[in-house]
Amino acid sequence: MLPCSGTRCASPTVVGSQQFVQVSGAPGDIILMLLGFEPNSAAPHLSAYQAALAVPPPPLIVSLGALPASGALSFQAALGPLPPGLDGLLLVGQSLHMPQGAGYRLGAPIAAVLLAEAP
Repeated sequence: MLPCSGTRCASPTVVGSQQFVQVSGAPGDIILMLLGFEPNSAAPHLSAYQAALAVPPPPLIVSLGALPASGALSFQAALGPLPPGLDGLLLVGQSLHMPQGAGYRLGAPIAAVLLAEAP
């Protein structure tokens, strides 16, 4: 079983700009992205998933599909707008890799700061 190579994103980013995200791992893995608005302070280690859960429950879950033969999936997403009166927001994400065989694996967590306007 190949380990999750990880997930990367740019931070900080400003509302309306494009956020570049890259997920890598074993080709054919189905990828779900778990998202939250703060780190999981308890961060329980889930031995079945071979990592600690960095996103607090309940996470927003986004399906990214299967990793291509290259083992890397890259995409851009526009973020925002923020609610009135909020100057910034911390987004926490973690990939969940579902290989074609048995077992699931959590990737390394990522965090991005979303700003209402450029500093």
